[in-house]
Amino acid sequence: MFQIKADKLCRTGAFGISVSLPQVLLFIQRRLYNREMTIQNRNSVKHNAKLGAFAHELAWTLEEDRLLWRNSAGGASGAIALSDIIAVQIVIEPSLFGPMQRICRLRTSSGARWAIASAHSLGAFRREDRTASWRALVGPLLRQIAHEAPQARVRRGLSPLAFWSCIAGLVALVAGLAAAYAVLGDKVFTARLALGLALVGVGLPNLIAWLRANRPGRTEKDPL
Repeated sequence: MFQIKADKLCRTGAFGISVSLPQVLLFIQRRLYNREMTIQNRNSVKHNAKLGAFAHELAWTLEEDRLLWRNSAGGASGAIALSDIIAVQIVIEPSLFGPMQRICRLRTSSGARWAIASAHSLGAFRREDRTASWRALVGPLLRQIAHEAPQARVRRGLSPLAFWSCIAGLVALVAGLAAAYAVLGDKVFTARLALGLALVGVGLPNLIAWLRANRPGRTEKDPL
């Protein structure tokens, strides 16, 4: 049995171990701190990705009320308070050279913008799919933002203005080519124009897939 006094040493009897009240309190404090850190490490969600070939790889860690980021190469690091987030946008970017990429864009009340990509860039035209860890991070992130920042606006896909501007641009391009052909006939098809049309033809399926994936108000069962 212990009998602890604030200013005296106490002896445990059988083992002859002397302790003081400050030592006991320090021991309890350390145990509680280690337990809390263990729970945080077990519950934290992590994701690493590099947005582009020339970007830095960022390590993201989600905690209870903040999102931590760190440059995987060392150096810069920081934290985003979830209560400061005012806008979230989830967009999908199909690619001709790798897996489809999902991006979660965040904007805070200070105007800072962040992007969390589901694909890790390995260089020009090379991507590694990390959708599993991205989903594991972004799913809980959206739920915690809804709790910590209920005023935040969450959008999946493009805004109506951006979407219909792209559609209008495509229609204008086709109409312009048709009008030029009607006026000039076969003379409109120069070598440079033919090369441009070939490049457009290669990118057009990707553009259409991007527009379909990011149409406003889409309601997939799994938007992530």
